[in-house]
Amino acid sequence: MATVSPRSFVCALAVVASAAAGCADDVGGQRDGGADASTTSGLALRWTTVAPVPGPQSATVQLDELHLSASSLRVVGDAAPADPRTTLARITLEWADHPPPPTVFDQAPAGRYAQVELGISGGHEAFEAHGRIDVGGQWAPFEIEDEAALAIVIPIAVTVVAGDQTIDTIALDVARVVDAAGLAAVPPDALGVRRVTRNDPQIAAVRAAIADSFQAASAAPQ
Repeated sequence: MATVSPRSFVCALAVVASAAAGCADDVGGQRDGGADASTTSGLALRWTTVAPVPGPQSATVQLDELHLSASSLRVVGDAAPADPRTTLARITLEWADHPPPPTVFDQAPAGRYAQVELGISGGHEAFEAHGRIDVGGQWAPFEIEDEAALAIVIPIAVTVVAGDQTIDTIALDVARVVDAAGLAAVPPDALGVRRVTRNDPQIAAVRAAIADSFQAASAAPQ
């Protein structure tokens, strides 16, 4: 029969204890969805468009890329009326090869949330859209660019439960924004591009459409 020294016995106990601790961690991870709790709790906002970008937005609008730069993002509710845990100082939403990543507030307090406030302070390329429109059967390139400040309020209706992650999807109706620009009536420039910028009379309708064209899945009409 083999003889086990006291030192070897202590080492063996340490190995067993370490393995047991590892198993306990694995079980806890499975309860939390197999990932660290900081990534599976709180509130997540998924940003999308009614129709995928790049791609056709309607029978007459093809969008190649979309850029929105916000100076603030805040999720407001009973539990967080003005809480830094549901606030970002700056966020950039870009659709080109793929949609932007979700915005995750992993420390969002439990409770009901009623709206998302997206603040655009203005500045270079606050909003920018590039694509093509059908004008009399011919596809013509267009650009919409604006630098104005906007306050966008998006109603939501979600409840965050402690220990769980609540996900809401917010979609932008890009076709509505492009239609508001009235691009078919805009003369092309020397490069053949129909442009609407902050100095054009159509831009007021574009701003109103941007502010009113976000829809949260949680607050969609039933």
